[in-house]
Amino acid sequence: MRTRDLVFPFFLFASFLIASSTMFAFVDKPSYLIPLFVFFSCTIFWLYIKSSILFEEKINTKNKNEPLKKEDKTDLSDSIEYILEAIPSAIIIIDKTGKITFTNTGSEILMPGILKVGNHISTIFRSPVFLEAVDRAIADRKNIKITFDSPIPLFQHIRVHFVQMPKDSFSASEGHILLKFSDQSKNIMIEQMRSDFISNASHELRTPLASIIGFIETIQGHAKNDKANRELFLSMMHDQAVRMQRLVDDLLSLSKLELQENSPPSSNCDVFEVIDKIVKSFLPLAKKYKVKLTNNLPLNLSNIVGDEVQMQQLFSNLIENALKYSGESSNVKIELVKKQKNRKSESNMMGIQIIDNGKGIPTEHIYRLTERFYRVNADLSRERQGTGLGLSIVKHILNRHKGELEIESVPEKGSIFTTWLPVSKTDFKLIKRDKAA
Repeated sequence: MRTRDLVFPFFLFASFLIASSTMFAFVDKPSYLIPLFVFFSCTIFWLYIKSSILFEEKINTKNKNEPLKKEDKTDLSDSIEYILEAIPSAIIIIDKTGKITFTNTGSEILMPGILKVGNHISTIFRSPVFLEAVDRAIADRKNIKITFDSPIPLFQHIRVHFVQMPKDSFSASEGHILLKFSDQSKNIMIEQMRSDFISNASHELRTPLASIIGFIETIQGHAKNDKANRELFLSMMHDQAVRMQRLVDDLLSLSKLELQENSPPSSNCDVFEVIDKIVKSFLPLAKKYKVKLTNNLPLNLSNIVGDEVQMQQLFSNLIENALKYSGESSNVKIELVKKQKNRKSESNMMGIQIIDNGKGIPTEHIYRLTERFYRVNADLSRERQGTGLGLSIVKHILNRHKGELEIESVPEKGSIFTTWLPVSKTDFKLIKRDKAA
């Protein structure tokens, strides 16, 4: 019995005692009758309280042992259904015959257009692994977990948890089983990409390392006393070591970019100054590959929202690629996109193009250019100390800056790499520069 339930009876009892005692004081009665009266009154009150407590305990025990009423079961089922509907995972409930009795919204997303209450579960998935698990879950009444492949709607790696549902939890009958589905395709793809990356990185590092070891053994062997060959091999070892260093630097850059990808920069960057410095530093490389390099960006170019160091990485990779792979006698130009077609938020984005009229890139290679270690011409890339990670770094930098990369190319006519970057919202004032700069 709750304390608050005793307040009113206690108040009545106290009032009764006060009134009775007062009455006895004014009535000519023996004095010993007053304590006797109080004793009997307290005894009666205690018996009342005790009987109330025993009665309440009996009622509670009876309610606990009684099965849920039909309306209570209905309310409970509705609550469970509401909860299952709110779960993002795919949920299906089957009865002891394998017939589907419930599906939530998550299951329709994972398996659109193929689920229907009343159908047998075997009409959806015909995988022997899955069907054997269904039979085992129904027969053994145990919770199990499996993973199987399904071509519906696409080839997916699906994990299923079979959970036995207690009686009266969702339906009036026993034998219902809850199936929780989850698509593991993305996780498996990520794991495969990680494995491929480690394999490719190991291969790229192993090749120059093997060359260095070979040159060392040669110098220590028959070329030990041959000064000319020794100098040649040392030069080649230096080139391979530089290649390894560049590869390690690019791998570290990628790792750092992946950690920063969800934290876009907020500082302003003078993109004209960045590109102008890169162009001047690459003039010797342009001369080496017999390519003309020109910066045609306007002097009054406004700032962008960006990390200056990463902008240097981005445009260095794009310009260096154009110089190395466009071919002799080609022209490489850096220009501002003057007219933006079919783009959202045109006023908030700046388009900068690296244009060449060189060899171009076959169409089938374009969509893979930003993949790690992907090369159109692997031999030429290694010859010119490419790591195969440059455009992947470009992609990750643009992702962090909420930018975009567009690639257009026609074999034997040239290529256009266009970067779209956000213009600074806090600095709309155009920067004035001296033409001599």
